[in-house]
Amino acid sequence: MVISLKDLLLGFQVHESVKKKRRVLRRRRSHMGRRIRALRKLVPYGETMEIGKLFVEAAKYILCLQMQAKAMQVMVRVLSSNGK
Repeated sequence: MVISLKDLLLGFQVHESVKKKRRVLRRRRSHMGRRIRALRKLVPYGETMEIGKLFVEAAKYILCLQMQAKAMQVMVRVLSSNGK
């Protein structure tokens, strides 16, 4: 079996493109891992949850925080209007 120079070069290019894709995927996974670790620290009890449950709990936690912020805004409006 004879391998041509063209086949050798194409094989090298394919190998290099595969290595590049692997590097990109590894970098992407690393970046996602850092973000997930940060999310785990923000969500109560997030450090012990599996990823799927973590995302659900994060969404619930965001809604809860939004409701608390709205409640505090209402309290500020009510308390500031009583002083006038």
